[in-house]
Formats: sequence, C-alpha cells, structure tokens
Amino acid sequence: MRTVIVLLVLMGMLFSFKVSSQSCQVPAHLNGKSVLQEITGMDARINPEADSLRSYVFLNDKINDVSLITGKKINANYHYQVLAPNIAQLEVYSFKDKQNLLYRAIWVCTTNTVGYFIYTLINGEYSVNVTPHQASGVYIIQQSQSD
Repeated sequence: MRTVIVLLVLMGMLFSFKVSSQSCQVPAHLNGKSVLQEITGMDARINPEADSLRSYVFLNDKINDVSLITGKKINANYHYQVLAPNIAQLEVYSFKDKQNLLYRAIWVCTTNTVGYFIYTLINGEYSVNVTPHQASGVYIIQQSQSD
C-alpha cells in the first residue's frame, strides 16, 4: 500500500510539473556543474536529511556531495540519464563498489536551472532501519564555465 501511495504522489508531482516545465530542459550532462539542493520536509527518524542543504560538484563520473549543515562529505561515482527533455535520473554509487547503489533521484525542471527532485535513499549512513526512504525538494544548477 505504501508503494502505491508513493507512486501516486510521484505521478501527481510529475503531472503538475508537466504544465510548468514544457519550456525547460534538464542538462544533457552534469560534468563540470555544481548543484545546490534543499531537502524539504520535517526532520524525522524516517527523513533524517529533511530541512537540509547539500552541495554537489560533478566531474567526469565522480560526484562530491557535501552537507552544508554538518559538513559531512561523500565522494562517489554517479550515472546521469535524461529520460525526457524535462526529466532526468541521477544514480549515485559507492566509490569502493560501483554495484552498490547509494541513492537514486528523479529531477523535473521548472526552468533550465531550477527544478524539483524526489530521491530514494537505498544504502548509506542514513539508511539504517529506514531503508529505503524518500525525500524531495528543490535543486539549483550552477552553470559551468563552458555553458
């Protein structure tokens, strides 16, 4: 039942973004870009990252993920895929084991540099006893110098 509710919420979010995102495009790639991400929601045991800010820097197939609240850093590998002009999927994998998926995020743009995301944490420090869990929020892409 919980899965059905999550899917309905996600579908509702994607449908509502469809109208506002017709004129935007997610980036074709993330290499050389920086992204700020605000994770929304109330802090709770099932959403320990709620109400936090994260900074991501992408270089080649590597991601540097830093909490702007705690200063904790995660260096990992990533795979980014554009699913539709306004929708992309980001998967982040452990440095040590490229088969170990840490989290997956779906991005839906509202402009070419701003949009909403929903992510599912699969493994990692916050996944103890609450695997997987989801969060959502807003992202802002800072353009690289080559764009």
